[in-house]
Amino acid sequence: MKSTTFIAVLLTLLSLLLIVGATTLFLVQDRQEMQTDAFLMQAEIEGHNQTIIQLQTTAAAREMMLATSEALVTTRDAEVSQSESFIATQQAELEQQQTTLNELEDTLSGLEATLEAERALVSDESPLVQIVSPLNGAVVTTDNSLEILVVGGYSQGVDNVSILVGDRPSFTIQDNGEAFRLYQHSVPGLSAGLLVITATLTTVDNQTVSDRVRITVRDSEPQQDSNGTQGSVSWFVADLPRE
Repeated sequence: MKSTTFIAVLLTLLSLLLIVGATTLFLVQDRQEMQTDAFLMQAEIEGHNQTIIQLQTTAAAREMMLATSEALVTTRDAEVSQSESFIATQQAELEQQQTTLNELEDTLSGLEATLEAERALVSDESPLVQIVSPLNGAVVTTDNSLEILVVGGYSQGVDNVSILVGDRPSFTIQDNGEAFRLYQHSVPGLSAGLLVITATLTTVDNQTVSDRVRITVRDSEPQQDSNGTQGSVSWFVADLPRE
């Protein structure tokens, strides 16, 4: 009986030892598995942390790029504003220049109209010739030379002026196309009687106009010069002040 009881107790102890060993083994395996799981979880956490860091770095870079883009946009907006201001200034200057150009064109048109009116006025002017000395009805003596003054002109130009004194041959002077002139002609050796003086002006476009005066020549004692001969006919042409 005692041996049976001892064996039973021994078997019970062995069973307890086996149970404790098995429990210890399971605990060790569970601990190893938990350590492995913890290591894997730590590695996963580190991976996630690295991913988070990368995402943060990327986000920071994008924020920097966004800030740079916003700065560029602000700069471009400022440049656009400056360009718009410059364009507005140039447009205002262009409009001012256009206004000035229009005023100049109006002024030019007015000047052209005035010029055309003056040309029309000039083209409508008639040639003029007038004997200013001697006057019509004047009385002169045979002992003095007769001084004849003729003024003549035409806006387009004078070709020649001729002066006819009584029955003497006419004296003609070719002009140089000037518009207005004073002509002087001296005639000695007059005979007593009624004398008709005629001045004729011919223009460059072949228009003619004449003026005529009548004078009376009285007798006087004939006079001679130092050489015993009478004076000769002479011409004198002088420019009048132009208008």
